[in-house]
Amino acid sequence: MLIKIDSMKPARGQVLFVAISLAALYLILPQINVFHNGISRLHNINWVYLILAFGFEIAANIFAGLTYYILAKRKLKFFRTVIVQFAGNFVNRLLPAGIGGIGINFAYLKANKHSSAQAASVVAVNNILGGIGNIALLAYVSTFLSKVYDKLEIDKIHSNDKLKYIVIVIVAVTFVVALSK
Repeated sequence: MLIKIDSMKPARGQVLFVAISLAALYLILPQINVFHNGISRLHNINWVYLILAFGFEIAANIFAGLTYYILAKRKLKFFRTVIVQFAGNFVNRLLPAGIGGIGINFAYLKANKHSSAQAASVVAVNNILGGIGNIALLAYVSTFLSKVYDKLEIDKIHSNDKLKYIVIVIVAVTFVVALSK
């Protein structure tokens, strides 16, 4: 019995599944050691900082919801908008470069009777404002708070990682400047 070569071709979905699985393995396996180190550090946690971090996270999501509430052309329910911001944070951990938050906010605005153009412009303006805010915060920290450098223990970071962080900052600044023109 002969097997046709055409019948041995994998379906597009199978190829996509294998590609996504390999990408996930490539991204997840190196993280396992980092995860173990993070768990071991929980024994020495400073609870005051943890509570402050949760408080700031809640405040950040409330202000993100307020930003969309103010920017939106059509009226949004504030509490629901804040919940969408919390959901967007979780989705952002799964997808790169904030695409998850962009997508969920766009879909939320579309579900609240915004046109595609209106939703896209609200999300774009929000991201530009966020970029400007992050650059302003970075400028403030780097200019006025020199003690932050000592607290971050940047000297302990490998030189390759320093280069990655510098490139990320340069790309982010370039991106925001390019969007503002």
